[in-house]
Amino acid sequence: MKKVLLVLSLLFLCSCTNREDYYVFSFDDFSITPGYDDVNYMKIAFEMELPETLNPYEELKDVDFYFWDRHYGSVDIINDTNKQIETIDGSISKLTIYFNILGDHIYKIDETVLKSSVKENCEMFEGEYISRNGYACAFGKTVHGKKNVVVLYGDILAMDQDELSHMEIYVEE
Repeated sequence: MKKVLLVLSLLFLCSCTNREDYYVFSFDDFSITPGYDDVNYMKIAFEMELPETLNPYEELKDVDFYFWDRHYGSVDIINDTNKQIETIDGSISKLTIYFNILGDHIYKIDETVLKSSVKENCEMFEGEYISRNGYACAFGKTVHGKKNVVVLYGDILAMDQDELSHMEIYVEE
C-alpha cells in the first residue's frame, strides 16, 4: 500500500507545472512568466486598465501595461476555465516588451542576460536567425503539451537593424 501511495505521489508531483518550466523574462528584481503567471502577479509592478471579469475561455489581446507611467509593452490575457473569473485571475498567454524606450536595465530570459544584438542572443539560445526585412530570432520548447516560444526582433528603423528592439514570449496549444 505504501508503494502505491508513493507512486501516486510521484506521478502527481511530476505532472505539476513549475514556473521554471516556461521561459521566464526578468529585469531588475521582477520577472514575468507567460503561461504560468496571472494578471494579479503582474499588477504588483505594472499598471493596466482592465475590465472587471472575463467570460469562460475569453481572451483579451494586446492589453497595454505601464511601468512608472511609461508604456512598457502589452499582454494577452486568457480565461482558460469554463466559468467567469475576475480579470486579475486570468493567465498571461503572451508578453510583448519594447526595449528601446526603457532605458538601462538588465534584461534576462531564464537568468541569461540579453545582449543588444539579435544575432548574439540567437547564438546563445541556439535559435533560428531570420533575416527578412530586418532581423529576428525565434526559439522555443514544449511545456506540458504547449508550445512556449520566444521571438526577439531587431529595430528595422535603425542604422543597425540587428539591435534588439522588442521581444515576444507566448504560449499556445
